[in-house]
Amino acid sequence: MDHRKLLRVVVFRPGALCFVLVIGLAFIFTRCKLASGEGRLPAEMIEFTGLVTDPACPLPGEPEAGRTQEIRLDQGVTVLLYVETPARRGDRIRGKAVFACGEGSRNPGGFSERNWLWSKGAVWTGYARQVEISPRDNWILALKRLPDRLRDWVRLRHASFWRTPPGPLLLSLTLGDTRLLEDKETYWLRASGLSHLTSVSGTHLIFLLGPAAWLARRTSSPRRLRQGLTLPLILLPGILSGWKTGISRASIMTMATRLDPLMRQRRDLFNLLFLTGSALLVSQPYSIYDQSFWMSLTTAGAVSYTATRLSCREDSIRQKFKTTLCFSLTAQLILLPYQMTTSPGIHLLSPLVNVIALPLAACLMAVSYPAVLILSCLPAGTGVEKLAISLFLFLLKPVSWLILCLSEIVAKFNQAFVPLRLIFLLIPLPTVIFLLKLNRLGRRPLRLTCVLLASLIWILAVWLVFYHPDQSQVLFLDVGQGDASLFVSGSGRSLLIDGGDKGNGFSTIIPAARTLSLRRIDLAVVTHAHADHAAGIAELMEAGFIGQLFLPAVDAREVDEEDNMTDELLLIAYQSGTAVDSLKQGDSFSLDGWLVEVLHPAPREGLVDLNEASLVMRVTIEGLSILMTGDLTEEGEGQLIRTGRDFSSRLLHVPHHGSRYSSSDAFLDACDAGIALISSGRNNRYGHPHPDVLDRLDQRGASLYRTDRSGAVFLKIRGGKGTITTWLKSPDD
Repeated sequence: MDHRKLLRVVVFRPGALCFVLVIGLAFIFTRCKLASGEGRLPAEMIEFTGLVTDPACPLPGEPEAGRTQEIRLDQGVTVLLYVETPARRGDRIRGKAVFACGEGSRNPGGFSERNWLWSKGAVWTGYARQVEISPRDNWILALKRLPDRLRDWVRLRHASFWRTPPGPLLLSLTLGDTRLLEDKETYWLRASGLSHLTSVSGTHLIFLLGPAAWLARRTSSPRRLRQGLTLPLILLPGILSGWKTGISRASIMTMATRLDPLMRQRRDLFNLLFLTGSALLVSQPYSIYDQSFWMSLTTAGAVSYTATRLSCREDSIRQKFKTTLCFSLTAQLILLPYQMTTSPGIHLLSPLVNVIALPLAACLMAVSYPAVLILSCLPAGTGVEKLAISLFLFLLKPVSWLILCLSEIVAKFNQAFVPLRLIFLLIPLPTVIFLLKLNRLGRRPLRLTCVLLASLIWILAVWLVFYHPDQSQVLFLDVGQGDASLFVSGSGRSLLIDGGDKGNGFSTIIPAARTLSLRRIDLAVVTHAHADHAAGIAELMEAGFIGQLFLPAVDAREVDEEDNMTDELLLIAYQSGTAVDSLKQGDSFSLDGWLVEVLHPAPREGLVDLNEASLVMRVTIEGLSILMTGDLTEEGEGQLIRTGRDFSSRLLHVPHHGSRYSSSDAFLDACDAGIALISSGRNNRYGHPHPDVLDRLDQRGASLYRTDRSGAVFLKIRGGKGTITTWLKSPDD
């Protein structure tokens, strides 16, 4: 196909014009509905009544566990409500619940609850305290519930299969349900560019229909009959996964193309793609906010165009490999803008690992779907079923292990990660190459000169915006009821002090570090081994993201607390090959011209309280000092004061999230900080920060910043002067 015909082929089609019209109407309609829904509920506990519109799926082996169900309230507002006693689709539900409006991301590169809710047609989430369910039954509801019952049955009936070591990956590949995957496995798949395999889409249809078509060709039946017999298989992945946008788009297009031989016609793929997108937006208008909807459409379009370009190539093993690599590269390039929203940059090994992983995933799915069918025909809990499960696991376990192993190796190979600012610098290069290939510039030197000049101006502008070699940054992350502070020098050296609770390492710190163009963190310090400070660091070590770890010089055997992660941190550090050292009062080290002084604790004997023995460090950057205090208690503050050392600082990271048992008058006077930062979770159950602490800080005229109100807080230092900005606008502003 001639490049000059691309615009005519893709754009000037009835489907394209219809798609543009539907996009506009869907955007106007949904924005009006969402805007009107935001003001209809108070952010407090209220009584509610509504209708269950999506009952959600249970976890394998947990039929009675609570679920987050989609409910349309009588006020006309759609909410996502967690209920401990699940209801069926179409049932009436009433009770009391605490509702909250969804927020955007609270950290750079973080998850946006608001966007996720909008893609579901909701703006509110809630937790039901008291629920009363009124069952409704009629033949229409019975038909609507059939797919729900099938999805629930497959998950619950085969729980013993899904709960095996390879089961979580098999469940995510075949049903698109990733809830059983460990956090680190989810991160490996996402960082290596393989997470698209866990979102049921056209790839899964190919993996399912390919073996079925191969078997059908071995029969002597007519081609039309074979096509007709495989049509029901097209619906299977969509029914089992819940008809998400990706598989819905793929199923409609596949069904249409499979019907072509029966109807003696050949459809235009681009026109079909746009018409399919229009149909999906008409039936699910809130898909316009769903990233997977746009990923599916753009990837399908790019792959279809690439297929037309490669359709006449020779049929050899070498050419097939090159074609597969070309498809993988095309898909990765198209997915690049979407990936950069969660991981600001690209992994250079993603296309290659996809070429290797796709055939492996095809093998898994080609066996998993028949395995589910065969196991469904065997009596539950019998020796025959257990024997069949053992046989299938024997076939599937090595392949699933290999996929996870590949994803782990690639995810930990941080040297191949290209940060966003470098990508911006290279944007003009493919543009110039593409235009030269079209031969539109080679014969026009003046036009070529203009393009090259524009490219140089672009590169200069990107350099001025992103590159500040003389500027240091401190990012106080919002990790809920925990602490995590990331220090980055102008040359890219980094120091992390604490890492928040479980889940924050993978979902908060790594995306934030990527936005700052970090491939890994050089040094990490755990002020004390409580989970809300240390669990995120453990995850970072599992991800191969930490160069060296520092712990307090406290003997963990003398800590009489259950929530002590010291042994776990040491074990993970040993397994991941992370160097470990200890810090105590009087120690100091430098990093790229910074001075880090350890002021507390001193070596001691006997039982140790982890909070009291928190590391207290003063970080001095170009003359501006920051006092990091962990969860230091009032007793620990007294010990620090009695040392007689000067620990006055410009910025105080307030001890223990603003607890009333810290930040004494004597300590605040000795610190004499003009700026105070409190890291605490929104609406936390501890009441942090305590009003008494806020009063003491206010009496001293300290400028206060809180992560529970402002999200992440940025401190940029240049020439000894600091500038503070917040990720979110504080309600007090």
